[in-house]
Amino acid sequence: MALLTREKRQEYFKFLGLGEYDNESIHKFQKKAFPGRKDLWDSQYGTQTDIALRHFRNVKKYAPSFKPEEFKCTCGHCNGYPTWMRRNELVLIQSIRDHWNRPVTVTCGLRCKWYNSRIAGSIPDSKHCFGLAIDFYQRGVTDTLANRKKALKWIKKQPNFTYGYGNGINSYGYGVNAPYMGNAMHVDTKAAVTKAQPKTLQEKAVKWAKDIAKDDSWHYVRFSEGPKAHECPICHDHPKGKYHGWNCIGFCYAAWRHGSGLKNHCSNHVVDNATAERILKASSAEALAVARKHIGLTDIKVIRNAGKTIPQKKLKAGDICMYYKGNTYIHTFLYIGDGKMVDCTSAGSDANNIKTRTALAPKVAIRYVGK
Repeated sequence: MALLTREKRQEYFKFLGLGEYDNESIHKFQKKAFPGRKDLWDSQYGTQTDIALRHFRNVKKYAPSFKPEEFKCTCGHCNGYPTWMRRNELVLIQSIRDHWNRPVTVTCGLRCKWYNSRIAGSIPDSKHCFGLAIDFYQRGVTDTLANRKKALKWIKKQPNFTYGYGNGINSYGYGVNAPYMGNAMHVDTKAAVTKAQPKTLQEKAVKWAKDIAKDDSWHYVRFSEGPKAHECPICHDHPKGKYHGWNCIGFCYAAWRHGSGLKNHCSNHVVDNATAERILKASSAEALAVARKHIGLTDIKVIRNAGKTIPQKKLKAGDICMYYKGNTYIHTFLYIGDGKMVDCTSAGSDANNIKTRTALAPKVAIRYVGK
């Protein structure tokens, strides 16, 4: 498991009121999280401190009616936090607390593997071991079979809920013989699925290009088909049909403009063959000047390799790449990393020719280097 970044640690320490992130504050947090465990008070940020910090932050953020220690593993063998309570589970238990407006007693939250194997009725992959399950008691809500049935009817409708049971009932409507639960109930949820959002302008351009490649309404428009073939269909609102697409380099310009929000040229300024060949052969200063003029941005860099192809390790996701045969310009594509490109071309038999493919070996790459 990768540790939280330094920026995230600073953010969490501030959110929890722990002061500035430094060795002294780490030591204070360790004493709070691991009372009586002086062996863990080393003032160093490691895996166990990272897990506890995630747990404390999640409880305060998603279940403010509870304290972090209410969910800790009570086996006495581990440090109490073999993992941390996940967001969806905390949101559910807080919803239960709020819906009936009554205190909730957590009878079991986190479990280490050792403790889980010694509990009656537990299964080896119990969600308690992953921070996705809670056993709880709530007076007037879970203390009779009739009440548990009513409670489960409401709980099972909550977002991300997956399963719940108590002695005599489960969320599938079956009777369950679970005397070890007493008057408590078990509820668990699915893990939150979060997709990393693009942060840099280059990542945004790549995401935009990938999304367009998945949409079969966009297609390749041959450069020589007339003035409209040079126009970006988004900027000029071309309806679906003949001009609802781009030529190869127009597509890359559109990825920068509409994906990243850059103010580069997007229509009628695309690099023609003669200009592309000039960029390959010109001096560094002239090549940069020509590229800046045609793209409409000053914060760019032209990457070449003395007339040879550019090694893939020197490319970065978001680069606009030019492919040549000899010194003759052939094609332009957007490099998206991991040896892949998204390009717009008439090559191949696909009806929609904006696709993610194995990257060609370019001789020129234009990179945005601004912020």
